[in-house]
Amino acid sequence: MRKLRHCRRLVDILSVSALLFILAAGSILVVLFGASAFLSATARMERSFSSHTALAYVTNKIRHFGDGGAVYPDHFGGIPSLVLEQWEEGQLYQTWLYPYDGSLCELFARAENVEHLTPDAGRAVLALEGFDFTLCGDRLLLLTAYGESGESGEIYVSLLSAPGEGRPP
Repeated sequence: MRKLRHCRRLVDILSVSALLFILAAGSILVVLFGASAFLSATARMERSFSSHTALAYVTNKIRHFGDGGAVYPDHFGGIPSLVLEQWEEGQLYQTWLYPYDGSLCELFARAENVEHLTPDAGRAVLALEGFDFTLCGDRLLLLTAYGESGESGEIYVSLLSAPGEGRPP
């Protein structure tokens, strides 16, 4: 009888131990799978951060200027650039956005002074390998950003009017 009780106790202890082991192993697997999913999502977000942030920045700049006639692609110091023009107090000012030396750069100056400036005069806004501005038709602009880790992103932006329309003389 004593042996039978001892055997039952042993079976009870082993059963509870086995259940606890299975529960612990399952919990560890769930944590490991969750951590793996989190790390891969974080790595994907980090890879696309610079290109997506640059696209959002340039798109918001274009929307800020409102009149699509004041937005057009051009070249600044031989570098593909985007020009955003605005008139203030009878003076034409230009904001130039362009990739230079591993960054997206921005330069704000009076239009008549831009020809005397070089690309290193702009301020670096965001680390970026490259940025392309392509006019597709009259009122559609394709923006393509190339991030630091080799990823790229693109977005189409509709302009309110074709380049050259609606500018003051």
